[in-house]
Amino acid sequence: MAATYDKLVVVTRKTRLQQLVERFNSKGQARFYIEHAGGDFADYAAEDDNYARSLDTLHKALDLGVRVQTFERAIVPTFLFAPSDLVVTVGQDGLVANVAKYAGAQPIVAVNPDPARFDGVLLPFRADGARAAVAAFTGGTAGTPPALTWEDPRLCFVVREPFASKQSGIRVTAGVIGPGQSLTIESHMPQGGVIFSDGVEADALAFDSGAVATIGAAAQRTRLVAA
Repeated sequence: MAATYDKLVVVTRKTRLQQLVERFNSKGQARFYIEHAGGDFADYAAEDDNYARSLDTLHKALDLGVRVQTFERAIVPTFLFAPSDLVVTVGQDGLVANVAKYAGAQPIVAVNPDPARFDGVLLPFRADGARAAVAAFTGGTAGTPPALTWEDPRLCFVVREPFASKQSGIRVTAGVIGPGQSLTIESHMPQGGVIFSDGVEADALAFDSGAVATIGAAAQRTRLVAA
């Protein structure tokens, strides 16, 4: 399938506990209110924990080299969905129905964050199972990441925040450079471009328009002493 969708729009919703904390300014006050009214605060806390874990799992699963924009349900009525957006909802069935009013023809991958709690008639996916559906819509595959041993001479690379525009594409977002191979990068930045490694920006080289960098695995290897 062609990579029609180049941005993931993840829509979340506040848990009951989050809404209570907003109302009473602290989790302690929220707990006092619930327990004073005879409610089970542990249930509110469990729901909140499960939602946070599901959201964390989902974000890790959606690390596909595609831009991801996450916002809360309240923003939906004012958000302008683009034709290249693939929508992912994380919440109950009502969230899907609410988002559908504004998303128009954009496909929605609906995730059930707590299957033990929510029936999820409109929620066919779990957080750890949504990757395949999203990868299919973005033209990718859900394969397993490469595993490198300590002695593996290959070099892995990932394009951070790839952006498709009228003059640029995102055909290459990740890959593996083997022995004798190299990755060539050309700068199109008029000014302010830099290139550096290992996060040490102070050791950067100028990388403005016309500059070309060739990257490969170094012949020299680190001799790391193990305990």
